[in-house]
Amino acid sequence: MIGRRPLVNILIVCILLASALFFRQRRDIPDERNSSYEIDGLEVSLKDGKSSLDIEEGAASRLETEFIISRAGDLNADGRADAALFLRQRSGGSGTFYYIAAALAAGGGYEGLNAVFLGDRIEPQDITIEDGLVTAVFLDRRDDQAFSAAPSVETTVRLELRDGRLVRTGDR
Repeated sequence: MIGRRPLVNILIVCILLASALFFRQRRDIPDERNSSYEIDGLEVSLKDGKSSLDIEEGAASRLETEFIISRAGDLNADGRADAALFLRQRSGGSGTFYYIAAALAAGGGYEGLNAVFLGDRIEPQDITIEDGLVTAVFLDRRDDQAFSAAPSVETTVRLELRDGRLVRTGDR
């Protein structure tokens, strides 16, 4: 019969090995929450998925950008996991603006690309990368509905990588 001490030691070694494997695998996954993205011509650098910038020097309002959700997939056919993500931006007014951005795996992290505007006060549902296309699904409103109406119209937007930029398919 094995005593308690050897069992505790074996358990500790197993936990340490499992932790080492987890963190080794985790280190190989780039983190899109700590990358920079071009949004409406402005470079926005996220730290832990958030950014807060002065709109004007001395102004009380700030431009708040926040990571919402991302999915991995190979966007540029290099065999590495890239990311597509929803970003939300607020500037102190009534609008809450949503964007789709992409980040390419580069070195030990991600290289963020441009963001493409989706709409004001929409509801993100899902995002995927398949066959080099980003597909974003969100709820929006009909053109004749006020922004106070709850988004209920399912909308799908597809984007592709062209000349190092994320663009809607069909856009030139």
